[in-house]
Amino acid sequence: MKPSADCMRNRSGTVALLVADDEHRLLVLWHEKYRFWTVPLGKIEDGEIDVRAAHREAFEELGIVSEKVDLIETIHKPADLDEYSDIFISICQVKSYKGEIENREPHKHRELHFVHIDEIEHLQPLSYPTWVIAGKLNSAWRTEIVS
Repeated sequence: MKPSADCMRNRSGTVALLVADDEHRLLVLWHEKYRFWTVPLGKIEDGEIDVRAAHREAFEELGIVSEKVDLIETIHKPADLDEYSDIFISICQVKSYKGEIENREPHKHRELHFVHIDEIEHLQPLSYPTWVIAGKLNSAWRTEIVS
């Protein structure tokens, strides 16, 4: 069962965006500071609902106006992984948007690519949320995300 958007209000965490193109490939980017491949990520601000954070981050990072965003799942990154752990990550699918995707944060992201879902797990290294997403895309989520 997915948590409701209201249960995510006021919980600090991160939002991960699943953005697909017409060929059902997902957007990934290379994060310069952390040196990993990742789906677009952003902080959920205090008092912000996860889906609202997804809309905001889609515009801030990619320059698109998201029209429909669905919360897919919320995961917990365990405390013992690294210094950016013990957080909740809301995985949101951007189902429709207006505009052309662009790299609006080139100081953070060197490259943006659409990658077939079968190829994501071969990109190395992956951010924790992207690693979880890659595993789920090869199982239960596949038909939900690529439809």
